[in-house]
Amino acid sequence: MNRKRLVIIISLVAFATSALAIGSSIAQRFDPQGQVTVSSPSGLKPKPADLDRTTPPEPAQPNPWGQVPPQTTESQEIPQFVVYSQVFRHIKELHKKAAEEEQLGRDGEHFRKLYKQMAKLDDLQTSQLDQIADETADEIEKLNTRAMHIIRAIRAQHPDGKLAPGEQPPTPPAELGELSIKRRDVVMQGRERLRAVFGEDEFQRFDRFVQEHIKPAIRRLDGPSGSQGQ
Repeated sequence: MNRKRLVIIISLVAFATSALAIGSSIAQRFDPQGQVTVSSPSGLKPKPADLDRTTPPEPAQPNPWGQVPPQTTESQEIPQFVVYSQVFRHIKELHKKAAEEEQLGRDGEHFRKLYKQMAKLDDLQTSQLDQIADETADEIEKLNTRAMHIIRAIRAQHPDGKLAPGEQPPTPPAELGELSIKRRDVVMQGRERLRAVFGEDEFQRFDRFVQEHIKPAIRRLDGPSGSQGQ
C-alpha cells in the first residue's frame, strides 16, 4: 500500500501565514503631477499586477487611488479582523522599510507618511494609528510565533511529510484554535482602540478608506475561510 502524503491541516498553516493577505505592499511617492510610483516593502506578499499601475485600467486616471476599486465577491467575504490585521501589519512593514532606507542614508519618510497621505489623516491621528498598528502587530506576531512552534512540532513527527500505511493525520491541538481566537480578538481590540482615539466620525471616515481601498486589494491565498468577523 502506498503511503499517503501527510497534509497538516491547511488551517494550521493558514493561521501563521494568513489565509488572506494584502495584495499589495504599497509604498508610494507623489510627483508634482500627482502620479504615483508603487514599490513593495520587504516581507509582504507580491501585489496584484493592477497595483503596479500608475494609472488604473480603462478609463485611465492619473492616480490608482482616485476611484473606488470594485468590490469582488471574494473581498466582500473577507472578515474585518483579517482586513485590519493586514492594515496593521502593512503599517509596521512600512515603518521597517523606512528605517532600512534611513540606515542607507536615504529618505524613508514617504513610507511613514503613506497612510497619512492616502487616508488624509492629521499628525495626531497618524501618530495614534502608527502606535496602535505597531502594538497590535507585535501582539499578533507573538501569537503567530507560538502557533508556528506547535505546527513545527507536529511536522517533526513526520519529517518526510508522509503518513505510514493506515496512519491517521494528527488532530490539531486545541491550543491552535485558542491562539486563532486570541489573534482575532487582538486585531479587533486594536480596531476599537482606533475608534476610541479617532472619535466615531473620524473613525468612520478612516474605515471607509480601508473598506474602499485596502480591502479590495486583499486576496485569498488558499481555500475559503469559514470564519467571519465584524
